Amino acid sequence: IEGLLRAIIHQSAPGVKIELTHDRIFIACRPERMPRALQRFLLQHAEKIIVPLAHEKAAAIGKKIAGIRLRDTTSRWGSCSHDGNLSFSWRLILAPIDVIDYVVAHEVAHLQHFDHSPNFWGLCRELSSSYTMGKHWLKLHGAALQQVQF
Repeated sequence: IEGLLRAIIHQSAPGVKIELTHDRIFIACRPERMPRALQRFLLQHAEKIIVPLAHEKAAAIGKKIAGIRLRDTTSRWGSCSHDGNLSFSWRLILAPIDVIDYVVAHEVAHLQHFDHSPNFWGLCRELSSSYTMGKHWLKLHGAALQQVQF
């Protein structure tokens, strides 16, 4: 999560219990429930990171976000609609935090510039100190995140 390698440890048990530590994700549940439980946990963790970050960046430029959705998209890491709704791939939580920061900055910048003009890219750079690293990392490793299956 957030780009850190962690072992996934599963133990068969009734119910679902998931614990996150610095080096592992411990999941206690029935084996058949494990993939869905892990995906739900990652989605919830992504929401805790991405939603406040997006609102913080939008406030920095005096914009409001109409809504935020996290999805399992395969063609884009994020999107911004004309009415101010942002969508992000929950798979971003598997990337380093600098990558998350860049993608959130990119979509928030679309609230002000609904294009990819020089002004848009300048605002992206202002909103994310991780702009260059995030963009480069996604080009190199983004396809691997899309291949993660549950």
